[in-house]
Amino acid sequence: MKGCFSVCLSSFPSWLRVGADGSPPRAQAEGGCSKQDLIIGQEEVHRHVVGTTLPERPRCGHASLWWKPRLYQELEGPTASSLWGQAAMGLRCGIRTTKCQLLVTSLCVMLLGLSIATLSTVTHYGLHFTLISNISLESNSYRVIHDAAFYFGICLSMTLILAALLSSAATVRESQCLTAMGFFCFALAFCGLIPAACWRYMHSTEVEDSMMDVYDLVYEEVRRNTSSFRRHELTAIHEAFLCCGKHSPFGDTTNVEHETCPPGQAGDAEQDCLREIQDFLKKHMDFVSTLLGVTIGFMVYGMILTSFLWFSIRFSSNLDRKGRYVLRER
Repeated sequence: MKGCFSVCLSSFPSWLRVGADGSPPRAQAEGGCSKQDLIIGQEEVHRHVVGTTLPERPRCGHASLWWKPRLYQELEGPTASSLWGQAAMGLRCGIRTTKCQLLVTSLCVMLLGLSIATLSTVTHYGLHFTLISNISLESNSYRVIHDAAFYFGICLSMTLILAALLSSAATVRESQCLTAMGFFCFALAFCGLIPAACWRYMHSTEVEDSMMDVYDLVYEEVRRNTSSFRRHELTAIHEAFLCCGKHSPFGDTTNVEHETCPPGQAGDAEQDCLREIQDFLKKHMDFVSTLLGVTIGFMVYGMILTSFLWFSIRFSSNLDRKGRYVLRER
């Protein structure tokens, strides 16, 4: 740089940096430089950083030299500092709002994770589902669906709980690393929920059909008197679902119903087991679908909040970084 000084451009990569007192950047001159040299030096700094020439002749002196970015070309001293402080205050307010929303979201995600874990456990070890799973044959797909749903639910609940914990820690500590990890957990859970929701709607009757196939198999074997063990299994199904028999096109089923139905329910047409199984599964799957939809919504909202918080923390740290600008002799 011409004149009696050079500017350390590496110390201020952008005009967003401020002086130690929060004011626009200040370049302090050293030595006995002339006023004209200081003006030329300031124009070169402005042209290098902002990309335009200085529109007016700035105030200059041997003690201090003010460099004004494009935003402050028409502003002087206190006004520029006030606007700079308002921008920083607005960013901090946005961070506080995001942190409050992320804390509430983390709490809801934690509850969703616990709910999914409870639902998976009840589905896997519940009487209705366990009974059908133990009876089903190898050729029936219900046992595979039964086990896969349990392991998927447990993994999903652990991912949700981990995402909630990481997001809460990132909110309290304002850590970029923890925020990124929370975003990754939200995205991982989202990627697992989308295929599960698609399978639910594309194979909406597969679970229902497999359970009714198991009941049909047991009922027909008992009706043909081919297995006494199946008779005990059919009785257990009737007691679990509080139903009795079915409408069969193969003949009279009165004997089967009298032997396997709970007392007082034999011959009751309103207690058709196929209908009871269908109604039971419909209520259960509707609850599962609602839980999946709510969880997907919270995953999307969590990803938005964690990404916004990550960028806010990054920009806030850049805004709060203090620069030092010195014009010194060569």
